Amino acid sequence: MKRAIRPASSLGWWAFWLGIASVIWGVLLPSLPRLLRAAGGAAGWPIPVPVGLTSVTLEFSLAASALAAGIVALKKGERSWLTLVGFVAAFIVGGFWILFALGEVLSPH
Repeated sequence: MKRAIRPASSLGWWAFWLGIASVIWGVLLPSLPRLLRAAGGAAGWPIPVPVGLTSVTLEFSLAASALAAGIVALKKGERSWLTLVGFVAAFIVGGFWILFALGEVLSPH
């Protein structure tokens, strides 16, 4: 069975790019609040929103949408390598952050 490298549908491309965005944001997420706080302190402006919570919310949204787009693309017959890579990457990295966010909501400390 020959599998295409590039997605044939726009839904396959959405699944790929959302998965990649989820991975990039998920990897940057642990160090992002510290970096923004240092940059804001050096520039003299405070950060009024809780950056950690906002970042986790964004990662949760990215991961959930990447997983949903991947599932729909796979159900519609999109079997390209890039779609599968985006889906698996979102499942591994985004799934961790989804479980982390749900754990914080269900058992706050």
